[in-house]
Parts: sequence; C-alpha cells; structure tokens
Amino acid sequence: MGGHSRTVFAVVPELRLGVGYRLTPATSLHFGYSALFASDVARPGNHVNRSINPTQSASWTEDPNAALTGPAQPSFSFHSSSFWAQGVSLGVNVRF
Repeated sequence: MGGHSRTVFAVVPELRLGVGYRLTPATSLHFGYSALFASDVARPGNHVNRSINPTQSASWTEDPNAALTGPAQPSFSFHSSSFWAQGVSLGVNVRF
C-alpha cells in the first residue's frame, strides 16, 4: 500500500534495418526488421508480493493480541528487469 518512487538511469536503444527491391517500374517489395531494448524496466507483475504472514492478522490467529512473528508481509521492494521488443514488416508498393 502507498506510493513508491525511484529515479534510475535506463538505456533504450533501437535498431532498424530495411531492404527494398523493385520488381517493375511500378511495383516494389519491402522487408524490415526492428529491435528495441529497454534496461531497468519496472514491470507491475514483478512487484506483486504473494507472501503473507498469517501471524499479523487476527482473522488467521483468532487472537487480537497475538504478537507478530517474522517480517510483516506483504511488503514492497523494487525489482528491475530488461525488456526486448522485436518486429518484422513486409510490404508491397504499387504505383499507378
């Protein structure tokens, strides 16, 4: 619960390659490939903590004055990962 923020330097390079071939004076084929990489991405699914500590809830222990044993869970911590995206394009141009 609550708001969490951080400032991290990330790199997002992109690569694009394209090739075209003219079949006739009015028709050409095109093929392209692109790749994108992003470092230090904070994805929502990586931040969901599925651990619980049953001793912190009176509904689990049935004792409203029970002492907490172990760390309070769920807790929050940032987890970074990398992200790759790739794409292929194919096209035909016809001029008339």
